[in-house]
Amino acid sequence: MKTSFRRIIGIILIIAAIFSLLVSIFLLVQTWRLRQPLTDRLVDNLDLLYATIVTTEDSLSLVETTLANLLTTTETLQGTTVSIAQSIHDTGLLTDSFATIVGDDFPTTIENTQTAITSAQSSAVVIDNLLYGLASIPLIGIDYDPPLPLNLALGQVGDSLSSLPAALEEIQGDLQSAHTNLLQVEENVIQINQHIDTIINNLSQAQDVIDEYQIEIRQLKTRLEKSRNAAADWTLSAAWLVTLLIVWLSISQLGLLMRGLDMVVFIGKPSPGKTPPR
Repeated sequence: MKTSFRRIIGIILIIAAIFSLLVSIFLLVQTWRLRQPLTDRLVDNLDLLYATIVTTEDSLSLVETTLANLLTTTETLQGTTVSIAQSIHDTGLLTDSFATIVGDDFPTTIENTQTAITSAQSSAVVIDNLLYGLASIPLIGIDYDPPLPLNLALGQVGDSLSSLPAALEEIQGDLQSAHTNLLQVEENVIQINQHIDTIINNLSQAQDVIDEYQIEIRQLKTRLEKSRNAAADWTLSAAWLVTLLIVWLSISQLGLLMRGLDMVVFIGKPSPGKTPPR
């Protein structure tokens, strides 16, 4: 009974060992058969990834160029806004000065002029009377009969000056309003310039980010090139590693096979040095 059981166990070990050896041989053949297709597939995938990286690099270069042009344009716009703000500021100062001259200096001058004309008109009355009196003396030969006496002419000049202060006051109001509007426009232009400055900072930061991406992409391209060149060596090394593992397992399966054969073939035979029973 014990001998039959050992024989059955031995047969099972032999079958398992033979099956394992067949599987090992199949795996070994498949490993070396699939090595080259696997290498080609790996190289194709690396090539595809490399092409994608190159396309990404070209896109980043295009974006970098666009950002550089946009940054240059924005900086030019910023310089223009600064010049506009300065021109508006200078115009505002000039408008304020004109408003002061028109509203304060001119009325004072006109008032002084009217006072002088009034004084001159009084003197002109005396002169006119004197000349009329001399003209009335036949022996002197003075002919004084102007269409408009001097005092009346001066009076008309004074009257014409009387309407100027109101007109100048209205002009002063317009100039002051223009000055206020110019101050508001200047403030708006300054705010626009501040926004442009923020845009310039953002564009500069975006350029820095793109530069970092380009460095990473160049490093990745180098790694992909090295990986592509080493793909065949990788698969060859992997195939040899699998082969060594299969051979190692096959050796253990051979040991199992020998054990099974020993249990089946040599059951019932006397061991060396022993006398068979009679």
